[in-house]
Formats: sequence, C-alpha cells, structure tokens
Amino acid sequence: MKKAKGPRPFDVLTASKELPTDPGVYSFLDGKGTILYIGKARNLRKRMAQYTKPHSWLIPAMLQQAQRIDFTITQTEREALILEAGMVRHHKPKYNVRLKDDKRFPYIKITKEKYPRILYVRRPANDSARYFGPFVWGPINKTLRFVRKLFGIRPCTKLLPRGCVYGDIGVCLAPCRGGCTDEEYDAAIEQASKYLSGAHCELMNELEARMNKHSELQEFEKAAAIRDQIHAISRLAAQQRVDFLDPSDRDATVVQRISDDRAMALHYAIRNGTVVAKKNFSLDINEGHDVGQILEAFMMQYYGNAAPPPEIIVPVAIPGKAVMQDWLSSVRGKAVKIVVPKKGPRKKLLDLMGTNLETLVASIEGTTKKNEAYKEIASELQRLLGLDRPPFTIEAYDISTIQGSYSVGSKVRFDHGVPDKSGYRRFKIKTVKGQDDFAMMEEVVLRRLGHKDDDPLPDLLLLDGGKGQLASAQAAAKTSGISIPMVALAKQEEELFVPGAKDPIKIPSGTPAKLVLMRARDEAHRFAVTYHRKVRSKGEFGSALDSIHGLGDTKKRALLTRFSSVRGIRAASEEELSNVDGIGPALAKRIKDVLN
Repeated sequence: MKKAKGPRPFDVLTASKELPTDPGVYSFLDGKGTILYIGKARNLRKRMAQYTKPHSWLIPAMLQQAQRIDFTITQTEREALILEAGMVRHHKPKYNVRLKDDKRFPYIKITKEKYPRILYVRRPANDSARYFGPFVWGPINKTLRFVRKLFGIRPCTKLLPRGCVYGDIGVCLAPCRGGCTDEEYDAAIEQASKYLSGAHCELMNELEARMNKHSELQEFEKAAAIRDQIHAISRLAAQQRVDFLDPSDRDATVVQRISDDRAMALHYAIRNGTVVAKKNFSLDINEGHDVGQILEAFMMQYYGNAAPPPEIIVPVAIPGKAVMQDWLSSVRGKAVKIVVPKKGPRKKLLDLMGTNLETLVASIEGTTKKNEAYKEIASELQRLLGLDRPPFTIEAYDISTIQGSYSVGSKVRFDHGVPDKSGYRRFKIKTVKGQDDFAMMEEVVLRRLGHKDDDPLPDLLLLDGGKGQLASAQAAAKTSGISIPMVALAKQEEELFVPGAKDPIKIPSGTPAKLVLMRARDEAHRFAVTYHRKVRSKGEFGSALDSIHGLGDTKKRALLTRFSSVRGIRAASEEELSNVDGIGPALAKRIKDVLN
C-alpha cells in the first residue's frame, strides 16, 4: 500500500492560536527543523490569517512542507524588520526572496568637523565620527530632516561666509555667519546625539530646565522655541533605532523557573550584531537553586559542547564568575567576558528575551494543563468503552464518494484531544468499484494497518458510521493480524457502536468524552470531503478535455493558460479558440462541439 501523494497541508489557523498578538518575526519549519520561510508581522497571530488565501504559488508549496511555526517577539515592527533581514541573510530560507546585492541598512553619522553635520552612510567607518543605527531605509530621511530642523544642524556640505537659504528660513543655526556661538552649536549637536541614541527622557529634562531658565529671564521667544522642541520630541519619542547591539559576536541567555524541579532557558546566538539563532531548553533543577545557579549549570553543560563567543550576556550574576570566565576562555582559546548589564542595549535585549521566554513558558504550561485535563476524559472513555488503557491517541476515518465515483478515504489523528496534523492521511480508493461504503472502509483501514511499522498505531480507531463500518474495520484488522480497539460513531443519532455489543452505547450529550469523539469524527469527515472535491474537480476537468480528438497535452496547457479553466474554454468563441497556438479552426469547432 502507498500513502497518499504529497505532504499533508499545514493548518495555519490552528497553529496561529498559540502565537501572541505582539509584533515580531515568525518562521515556518519543516519536520526536520529546517527553516522554510521567515517573515515579520505587526501582529503575529493576525498575520497568519493571510496564509489562508495565499496570493503566490510559493506559499502553498511552502505550506505543503511546513510542520510548525517558530516566532520571536520584538518591541516594534521596525525591530522585526531588521531581525527578519538578519535572519534571512544568515539562514537563506528556500521560500524567501533573497537579493544578491544584499544592501546594508544605513547608519546616521555626526561628522567630526568644526561645525558637524548629520548625514546617513551605508556602514560605519573607522574614524572619529559618531554613528547611530542601523535604521530602516524608509524613515531615515524623515529622521534626518526632523533632527536637523529640531536642533538647527546645518545640512550644507560647504560653509559660505555669507550663509545660505537654510539660515534664511530658520531651519539652521547658521554658525557660518555668526547666527550662534560655537558653544551653542556644540550644545545643539549634543542634544541631537542624545535624541538619536534614545536618551529622550534625559534630553527633555535638560530642555525643560533651559526653558524654565529662559522664562525666569523673561526670554520668552527662546523659551517658546525650546517648548516646541519638547513637544516635537514627545510626539516622536519612539526610537527609530532597530538593532540592539554593535556588530559583534556574543551569546545571551535568560532562564525562568517553572516549578521546584524544572526551569526553562532561552538562548540567543548573536553574530555580527544580529540574532541568527535561538534555542529553548528544559532544565531539571534542585528546589534550592536560584536563577544564578541555574544559569551557571546551563553554561557548564551548553559550552561543554559549543565554543563560546567573546561575550556572554546574562541577567544576573552567577556564582564563581571569575572561574567560569577562565574556563570559557580556555574552551575558546581567547578571552571570554560574562556581562550582567543594568541598562543600555544589552539590558534591552535581555528584557525582550524575557518577554519571549514568558510567552514560551505560558504556552508550555497551557499545553500541560490541557493534557492534564484530557487525562480525566481519557479515563472516562476507557470506562465507557471497556478499553484496556486510556485512549490518549485517537485516529478517525471516513469515506467520501458520489455513487461510487472519485471515492476517497481520510484518516485524522488526535493526540490528547488536539489535532495532530502529522498523522493526517488521504487515500484514493483503488480496489472497490461502485457504491460500497463498507468495502471502502475495509480497504482504507487495511492499508493503514499495513503501515504500522512507520506510522505508530493509536490507542483507539474511530469510524464514521455504524455497525457496517465497524464490521468492515474489524475484518481489515483480522486480515492484518492486528488487535486494536475500535468504535463507530453514527451521525444521525450520535450512537456509539462497539465490538461485541448488540445495542449502541448511549453517552449523554454535551459530556467532554462524547465531544472529543464527535470532534474527531467531524474532522475526518471534513478532511475526506475536502479531498473528494479536489479529486472530483480534477477528474471532471481532465475527462472533458481528454475526450477531444487531436487535443494533446501541449495544446491543453495552451488553452488553460489562455482561458484559465474548462469553464473559460467552454465560454470562448471558436474564433478565440482558434487564435491559441496549435488550435486551428477545425479543432476549435471540435472543442466547442464536445464541451457544449
């Protein structure tokens, strides 16, 4: 027996329920953990809804291989943009568009001159100038104009003794013609530097103090100008800067205790200033361990198998820091420094990692609670159905056909009451001719049981139907020589049939045990009907064109390319058909006669 062709489709909406509504970067991964596609989103959960109606042929191809979604939360959409770009450059996912002339993100530079200018460059140079960034290309020109106008920084490349138009219109302090003193211009540069570095609170405190001083001296025009600066900074206080650190190699790790004996660690590998990889680890700990001791134990195990970078960032001090640094340095062969930041971009990075770790832990704890809740349901099913063990894994089967045409079967798997998409399979009925639902069910179950070695058997088989479907599945199990629990759930009265029982089992409506079975049965029905529609539509379209004498594959493709579908071909005139390459007037008339 062969499995259904092609990987099973990835259910994006189901997977998206585990995603937060924060901005961030998401990745689609296949079953081996290979990254297929990396994207960014303002709202991670809402972004997934767009994949239900893919606009590019690449997206269905990617979703056919996807098995799970990974994500990283960021504070702003701009941060997500930079992180996405760095990850795409590093991982080179198959389904991402990659530019061969991969341009860098720009930096803002304050030049080293008598009257410094502010401009943007593609990369920092090894000079005495000050650099800020990187920035995204879109907002950088707006940022430059805003900063120059706000603080009166000269935009001109050449100083003219008589000044220029920028001084005339009041957007420059005009130091070239004595519009301000050297000290005043230097102060404006320092204020611009604080704004670009993100020190908005400190800057506004200074400006407020200066404004109050001018007010006391009754210099109201100067005070009003500073007031306008404060208002402008308040409106645009969101930082344009989107990267966390300078372009160096470092690692960062945060941990969170989950229980007395368990903790989670989140580890980022940062290369050339960009987060290129992240991993989470489950740690077994002792009850008395604090966060520092947990970090120390993690680092001992992790770097026993991996070379450490020059810098490792952690949120709290670890015991024996000096000894740990010596050991890490010996492993690397060069100096390694452990940093516990209190402020700045390193602290910002750790805070963001902490947010991601909290989301991860909440997701794991939610899954654990669901599993614990399902244990009671599984025990109830075991009692009601007389099973030897609780059915934690359930496979549901259904058949879809129209008078024996285009007949297909489906298999869906539920693990602890939750759909397990890796266990979904589709079957084209091969041996049964005509309308025989029972024989079709026997074929599907027989083919499934033939793959028990590479597809583990569930705790329970659930069949969509009644006594007939149950008897067919039992016959398939007997042929295979496999003993496995199975039941059938009929739709009309929601009756449950079990082997050896003359009458169906009555389970009260609305009970969790019955709802689990109904949900699995309904999902198998949905999966079968969807596949049947697909097979039927392909079969009808193919047969309509296949019956036309003289219409080969090349001409079929030309017609479908021109008119999109058989319906479009049917609606076209003979003249329009004859204008397609390879289709003459005689063949066009034959096509119209057959299709109409």
